[in-house]
Amino acid sequence: METITTSLNPAVIVAGIFFSSILLELILGRFFQPAGQRRDALIEIIGSTLLLGVTVPFITFASGAIMGTLAPEWKGALSGIPWLAGFALFLLFDDMTQYWWHRLAHKVPFLYDLHRAHHSARYMSIRIVYRNNSFYYLLMPGIWFSGILIYLGLAHVYFVYLILKMCVIYGAHSSVPWDAKLYQIKWLKPVMWVVERSTTSSKFPPSYMDGIDSGVWWAVVTATTVGYGDVVPRTPAGRVVGLIFLIIGVALYSVLSGEMAAEFVRITSETKVINTLS
Repeated sequence: METITTSLNPAVIVAGIFFSSILLELILGRFFQPAGQRRDALIEIIGSTLLLGVTVPFITFASGAIMGTLAPEWKGALSGIPWLAGFALFLLFDDMTQYWWHRLAHKVPFLYDLHRAHHSARYMSIRIVYRNNSFYYLLMPGIWFSGILIYLGLAHVYFVYLILKMCVIYGAHSSVPWDAKLYQIKWLKPVMWVVERSTTSSKFPPSYMDGIDSGVWWAVVTATTVGYGDVVPRTPAGRVVGLIFLIIGVALYSVLSGEMAAEFVRITSETKVINTLS
């Protein structure tokens, strides 16, 4: 099966969206922050430059080189799986691991030392997105996993995923209040926490910051069909949401496992044929 590839570096896409967001804040007069100091500007310039110019290109190259050495026969192995299945893999191995990496950084002193600068800013702006120590990103599992998935043939999926992800991240940090009206719409808040927080407060605490962790944990455990049973919905609405998550989880991972197994069997068979003919 033909592998879809591209020579475009992920850092180019990230930089393009990043500078577009900066331009928007400049046009609206929200980029230069009164509370910001020269030290803040230096941290943000150095952090952003190193990530986009050094760290991301290095990890993309290094992950491909490592996979090329350890498993050369796997290059492009997943290029034939459905596009949505590839997108789901990036959600799982990049987006979800980044979430837990961020949570871990707030619990492990060593990691928080690398992340502290991000929370020391006295303002919200696109400027602070990459306000972290370079080693915070160099050790981030999600970037390495993305490089591996690109090597396995999912570059065409990654660039669409990356555009969507960066728009969400930059929008969340932007000083432009584009989302002010959205916070007034109740159903846009995390669904499971909303429907369960009053009835099952011991599992889904009424506090948003405490309860959202339980909601995310429950969603992941349910969608992956692990089902620890430590967090259980009690209300009818919560059980309906749970049922939907279960069905989606079973279907998603059935498709993923089936497609991945088929691709690896195909590659193994082709390799054996080539070795036999040679």
